[in-house]
Amino acid sequence: DYDRLTQLRASNQAAQEEKQKAERDGAAALKEKQTLLSELESWKEERKGLENIGAEKEKLLRQKQEQHREREQLQKLISDMAKFHAQQEKWETARELYLAADERSAQLLRDYDAKNKAFLDEQAGIIASTLTDGVPCPVCGSLHHPVPAMMAESAPTEEEVKKARKAYEKAAKETEKASAAAAKENGKAAGLEEALRKQAETLLHMQSIEDAEAAARESVVKLTEQILTLDTKLREADKQQQRKKQLDSLIPQKEEALSACEEKLAVSKERLASAGASIRSLSEQITVLKEKLRFDSKNAATLFRNSLDRERKMLQNALETAEKNHTACKERMVSLSASVQQLKLQLE
Repeated sequence: DYDRLTQLRASNQAAQEEKQKAERDGAAALKEKQTLLSELESWKEERKGLENIGAEKEKLLRQKQEQHREREQLQKLISDMAKFHAQQEKWETARELYLAADERSAQLLRDYDAKNKAFLDEQAGIIASTLTDGVPCPVCGSLHHPVPAMMAESAPTEEEVKKARKAYEKAAKETEKASAAAAKENGKAAGLEEALRKQAETLLHMQSIEDAEAAARESVVKLTEQILTLDTKLREADKQQQRKKQLDSLIPQKEEALSACEEKLAVSKERLASAGASIRSLSEQITVLKEKLRFDSKNAATLFRNSLDRERKMLQNALETAEKNHTACKERMVSLSASVQQLKLQLE
């Protein structure tokens, strides 16, 4: 029984230790569960905030594309304005060439007219020298010649007149070419100007090309800054999209870990309940067993048992001596029987 009591006490101690371990494991599992719940709640909240990141990124991309397109249109407008200015310079150059050619052809025309008149006047002077009053003029038929033409002192030759005419005609053709070239360049400039006005009206709602050019350059600078800002936002959106993808993977893992933690917590509660039940059962058995036992320990019981054993041996020896004496002293039977009876009563 004392061995059984020792075994029960050892089992009770083991149950107490199991209970303490189950309590520690349960507390650790509960703490882990709270941590996991907190992280999971935080991740889900973060994931909820990233729900529309794909649509936001698409919106940013569309904005960037629109601003790129607008900037390209404005840059084309600025480029077209540069072409227009260059075309204007070409027209100015062609116009100056035309004016110079026109002035030269006019000068050559005046030179030709002067030489031709001088030549004709020379011819009139030759005829006049042959006129006689009463004889009809071979040119006009008049019989009277009051003011006959005088011969020029340095009249040009017919060859010089022809040369002057050819020079003028050549210059006139060059003037026509220069005029056509200037008109062509002017037409190009006018076409570019009309196109620019339409572009400026469409893009900037402005009709003045000069004002539109300044406004376009300013808008290009602003759009470039906006595109850089959008690039920054897009990089951040990329990071958030990657984070969303990461959370989509981490949240299920965290939920599995939470489920495993809840299982550990449930097992710890079962262990705690089982250990508590064992402790109560063992405590009752120990109490019942202790009530049945007279001594506090096995050692005390053993000492008492040993003393009883010694007393039994003494009694046995005494009995043997008495039996010998009984054989030797039958006459003392009654008194000895009484002694024996007394000793039996004591033994019982």
